[in-house]
Amino acid sequence: MTANGNDDAPISDREIALLLASLTGFSLLVLAVSGGSDSMALMHLVSRWRGTLEEGQRPEVLVATVDHGLRPESRHEAEVVGQVSAQLGFGHVILTWDGKKPVSGVQAAAREERYRLLMGLLAERSRLQMRHRAEGEGARAALVTAHTQDDQAETLLMRLARGSGIQGLSGIMPMTERDDGIWLVRPLLEVPKARLKATLEADGQTWIEDPSNDDVRFERVRLREAREMLASLGLTSRALGRSARRLQRVQALVAEAAGQWIEANANFNEGAYATVKLAAFSDAGEVAVRGLQAILSRMGGDASDPELSQIETLVDSLADTAAANAEMASTTLGGCIIEVARQRGANEPVVRIFREAGSYGLPIRYLHAGESEIWDRRFRLTASPDLSDPIYVAALGADGWAQLKRERPDLADFGLPARAAATLPALWLEARLVAVPYLGALDVNLSGEGRLTEAAFLGVEVSGGKPRVAT
Repeated sequence: MTANGNDDAPISDREIALLLASLTGFSLLVLAVSGGSDSMALMHLVSRWRGTLEEGQRPEVLVATVDHGLRPESRHEAEVVGQVSAQLGFGHVILTWDGKKPVSGVQAAAREERYRLLMGLLAERSRLQMRHRAEGEGARAALVTAHTQDDQAETLLMRLARGSGIQGLSGIMPMTERDDGIWLVRPLLEVPKARLKATLEADGQTWIEDPSNDDVRFERVRLREAREMLASLGLTSRALGRSARRLQRVQALVAEAAGQWIEANANFNEGAYATVKLAAFSDAGEVAVRGLQAILSRMGGDASDPELSQIETLVDSLADTAAANAEMASTTLGGCIIEVARQRGANEPVVRIFREAGSYGLPIRYLHAGESEIWDRRFRLTASPDLSDPIYVAALGADGWAQLKRERPDLADFGLPARAAATLPALWLEARLVAVPYLGALDVNLSGEGRLTEAAFLGVEVSGGKPRVAT
């Protein structure tokens, strides 16, 4: 978004409504503001935009600054942001990255911790807002970041250097929704950094310069140093941003096709494990890669997502197995166990995908009255508002499944593989198993009724396309 093609003109009042249109409809906005020019400009623009809205349409705005503790000045800089946000009438919170910092990979670790802290804050504030809203009124919450056109261009170049596919080369998405319903919104992706600085200067505002932005040890800084040379070759931020937008359209089409591939070929057994027709890998190419990527991402729970090259190799192996009608040794990838088998009562071979318990086990959580939790990135569990004591949620485990089968011999006919059962969420009272919501269809006494109001598989969504849920 530029004014008459001028990449360093201040943003006018007329532009703000269009620029921040993606923030309309949210009841809570948490602005991630570090004190740099981009995020300080975002805060001032949101203030101007909010001032144009009717009182009943104005979202609650909270400014959050993460103090990474990597420089002595960081605390004071966070407090300066708090002073400016107070002048604008916004609340302010400082979130601190405590603990030991890594020796290498500092920027990546800082980014991960920053988003963990920000999302945790947003989830907490969203729950609090829900309690105070009238019954039946939903609360839409968003984390708003100040990524710019320059950030988009740098991201595209970095991913190009890594050999990324269409999804990676689509760059930073303007809006994404998490499993917990929280949105991540980046309204400034089409705005050059120079325009944000010009906007602050025109308003007489200042910002903080982070010295790490000049540290050539970091890849992004080296790309910025090469900006003039890249521009001379036509690789301007505007051109790269335009390419990212066009690739996002292609990504959406591939994602849509992958969603249809999943619907036609996959069964998720309500989240216990997934099966995919082996024949579906015969001649699906990129669609199969994207479909399997989405399935592994969901079924692998909290495990790290695999690299694209690993998924491509697995798809090639499955295609070869399908073509030769051969056996394939089971393998693990992305927190999943993958095997080719024939389902009971079926002639057609399938790929079975189980959650792998992993070296560190599955999540252990406590749910208090009315709380909702995403467990292992696979299931949404919501505690009854009438609970008197917290619910202890942990995996059923092999021992728990064996205990249940001793008590209920009819479970042998239920058709649930033992390795799938062991990774299901279960409710415990100290060491006593009290419920396995997945088995509630078999026995209401196992459903967790009275303790849970919801226990549902999240389904599978292909990133960049429409959500696709199969059970």
